[in-house]
Amino acid sequence: MNLSKYQACKKYYKIYNAYLDNPKWDFLEVQPQIVKLFKEAKIDDNAVAYVENVGYGKVLADAHVSVMANIGNTRADVVSSVTAMFHKAIGTYRSRMLEAINPFYWLEFVFFLPKRMFEYFGTPPESIFIKITQAIYWLFAGVIGLLYSIFGNEINAYI
Repeated sequence: MNLSKYQACKKYYKIYNAYLDNPKWDFLEVQPQIVKLFKEAKIDDNAVAYVENVGYGKVLADAHVSVMANIGNTRADVVSSVTAMFHKAIGTYRSRMLEAINPFYWLEFVFFLPKRMFEYFGTPPESIFIKITQAIYWLFAGVIGLLYSIFGNEINAYI
């Protein structure tokens, strides 16, 4: 999955650069896919200042607008933010691809399985509940390992 998302980011980044050279409406057709890739990579949305001048030294509007909602905008500050988002997303997906083939990543994943599960469900990682559950998991895994080392032949015969 991360390989396909990595390739999609690279493809959309090329499309984005072509759009900057020659703005056409068809780029906006891929904007939802780009935003989805950014969100799945956990890239935070940036905000850029927007000021509209009405003349006579007066400012009509002063606000901050979402970069992800304005990817098609060719203002320099929006373009630099979108470019940074693309590079962060590409790096994130490349890193996730490498983690998927790293055996130490999987050992850590299994070792901290309860913590990962509860983080997935939205529990803060420093929660005392996660720490207690992790300790019970390690204790349970140790007891199971000890029992299997003592009664391994009987367990295998039973299974």
